[in-house]
Amino acid sequence: MKMKIEQILGQINPKTTKSEVEKIKKVTLPKELQEWVEEYKKVEGERDDFVWKWVYGNSEMMILSSVKKEYRKSVREIRFLIVMFVVLVDDIADKHKNSKILKELLKVPFYKSCIKFNQLNEKEKRYVKFVIKVWSSIRNIHKKYPRYNEFKEIIEFDIKQLLNAMEYAYLVNKNNYLINDVEYNIYFSHNMQIVVDLMIDLCCSLKFDVKELREIRKVFLYAQRMARIGNWITTWEREIEEEDFTSGVFAYALKHKIIYVEDVRKANKTRLIEKIKKSNIEEEFLKEWEDNYCKIKRIGKDIKTIKINDILTSLEKLIFAHFTSRGYK
Repeated sequence: MKMKIEQILGQINPKTTKSEVEKIKKVTLPKELQEWVEEYKKVEGERDDFVWKWVYGNSEMMILSSVKKEYRKSVREIRFLIVMFVVLVDDIADKHKNSKILKELLKVPFYKSCIKFNQLNEKEKRYVKFVIKVWSSIRNIHKKYPRYNEFKEIIEFDIKQLLNAMEYAYLVNKNNYLINDVEYNIYFSHNMQIVVDLMIDLCCSLKFDVKELREIRKVFLYAQRMARIGNWITTWEREIEEEDFTSGVFAYALKHKIIYVEDVRKANKTRLIEKIKKSNIEEEFLKEWEDNYCKIKRIGKDIKTIKINDILTSLEKLIFAHFTSRGYK
């Protein structure tokens, strides 16, 4: 019997890829989200329209079926805005490697009053103020959910892990000798925001039994790792062009001596891509994806108030979406 990941990837061919890409291009953002994208462009945000259409087009698939119908639209909106927040901070860490702005951006969720605007130029101030606006909107939506107070502290903890991941990304790109698979596995899944998203879903899930929290958290963490794998193996080539080496593909390649730090530092892009493509790195990550899929299935047998099969189906759709948009985002 074929592994689940083999079944999914077996559906991907030039025809399905073209169809999925065209489907994303036809996505129309709701007016309020399109306005956010326009504001994003005004602060010189660098991601193109395809990325935002992809984010919105795929934002519904991971919403827990337990979320009450009346909250689903706003949950989709909050997911979109969290992605925008992560992109705004992540691009400063990964692409621009600007520690001055990054330090201020990392204060936005919990230490906004400590932001040193006097150390920023006018362009930087506009950028930081927009990030504050995005985050304030996220908070305002989230506070209205029925189980907000119950899970608030846990979600704040999860957000701090997300911020840690982005700070670590800056450090790795500043000092390539820091790249290692252990820390990549600890930190870098968090800025996929899956745990944050799904915990927010629980705030809108009135029938969720809190006694199942420890088990569902395991599911969320495995799901987050699976999402990270899908992202890593479909974006690493673009990241080489940007001299962003935060993909686990690079950490794995260094660990197994497929590449060396000197290759990264010299940024011989063509040579790096050739070496990695000749290896079995992607296959190893896909085996891990399959392993985590099976773990979720096993854990799910003990969870009654969340439909685990729906989460698994969503993860299948998500990795399919990653592969069919490879090279576009």
